[in-house]
Amino acid sequence: MNYPYLKGPRVLRKPIDVSLALVASLVVSVIGLGSAAIAGGGFTPGSVGIGDPYVPGEGNGGYQVRSYDLDLRFNPDTDRLQGVATIEATATQSLSAFNLDLYGLSVVEATVDDVTAAVTRAPREMTITPVTGISDGDPFTVVVEYAGQPEILDDPDLGLSGWFNTADGATVVGEPEAGMFWFPVNEHPSDKARICTRIAVPEGLQAVSTGLPERKPITRNGWTTFSWCTRDPMASYLSTVSIGTWRFDRSHTRSGVPVLNYVDRSLSTRADRALGRSAEILDFFEAKFGTYPFESAGGIADNYVSHYALENQTRPTYDKTSVQWGGLTATVAHEVAHQWYGNSVALQRWRHIWLNEGFATYAEWMWSEHDGKATVAELFDDAYSIPADRPYWSLNVSDPGYANLFSGPIYDRGAMSLYALKRKVGAGDFATILRAWANRNAYGNVRTADFIRLAERVSGRSLGVFFTEWIKDGDKPADPR
Repeated sequence: MNYPYLKGPRVLRKPIDVSLALVASLVVSVIGLGSAAIAGGGFTPGSVGIGDPYVPGEGNGGYQVRSYDLDLRFNPDTDRLQGVATIEATATQSLSAFNLDLYGLSVVEATVDDVTAAVTRAPREMTITPVTGISDGDPFTVVVEYAGQPEILDDPDLGLSGWFNTADGATVVGEPEAGMFWFPVNEHPSDKARICTRIAVPEGLQAVSTGLPERKPITRNGWTTFSWCTRDPMASYLSTVSIGTWRFDRSHTRSGVPVLNYVDRSLSTRADRALGRSAEILDFFEAKFGTYPFESAGGIADNYVSHYALENQTRPTYDKTSVQWGGLTATVAHEVAHQWYGNSVALQRWRHIWLNEGFATYAEWMWSEHDGKATVAELFDDAYSIPADRPYWSLNVSDPGYANLFSGPIYDRGAMSLYALKRKVGAGDFATILRAWANRNAYGNVRTADFIRLAERVSGRSLGVFFTEWIKDGDKPADPR
């Protein structure tokens, strides 16, 4: 994510479709008569929340998802979304019930392995109680039919996320949550899954998502269906769908990765020029970090206002405000770098966010120097010049607290710590550390301690005190030069 630390205006949420809410409540009431929680036999409900203290209500325990298969229809005239989500999962305990995250949409019906299940709703959760328990280790299939008007959430600490309606369609974007605004999901980066999205929109509009098109669009009876699939699992907040009318550009990296860029026709062509450098940026980072980890790349620039750009897997999103930033190409470099650091190598818990933003910021500095602008050393100097008595230095970057997930020190002090590490271990070992971090942890989940161990193994040095000074202590570290 990259943004100027501005809070957007509060957005009034649209009311839930009352008729659908009534239907859903009737379904739940009738089904619930014969579907009380399974007693005995060692079956227990999965936990509400995956155990991350930063987001205690998000993610869910008791299962891991393998894939989401989404069949959607969106009408921009009514802002109404209809969906059927097919979720393939595996139980990690013997389940009597389990939860999925879902915000602002009404559930019509849910089945587990083709048998209708009981559903209860909370504002951000749905609890599914199958007729029979699911044994530990068993695969199971959940199908959820849902509908309504997707919403925007205005978090007082982190700002806006959710489904942003536009003049000609919509875009969904958010961190640390995004999936729950448009499909039932296990909303935490520690449970990655493949996502395929088929979405029907009025003829004349186009729908763009992550991965690559699965087939050519099909138009029938005034609606066009677009199909997109990801080859590799992803954290759900990195998923997106954008509906609108686009200027489209396709290119390839030197290694053959297709780069697909979509810019809303109402936006300035400066967005096209900046996104048009994506292949060049990818070529540079592949030389530094190793093989690009995904099947496609590119970006989406749409006419909505979230006050940030986001590193959606294979296809980062840029809102109207980020298109207007003077450093848009640097922002593109930041989001492209996240494909290695943050997307492929993802967080185990949100407290380790500096592993995403510090690495992407340092990569942005590398690109700046390569592009003939400020050097890494100059950008370090600029950040390091902040006086020692400023609160900027007191934040524990390795555990900043939820409200500071996207504060300035996470980005800049994270990047400074990498520059200082390079000075500490030498350029050769540092280059090896960057590549090894991306390659050895590809498609996995990591913690800060994992990075420290890797840096120590590669360099042959004890680095505990070093990292304490740079990302944990509340004092400004000594200049590393």
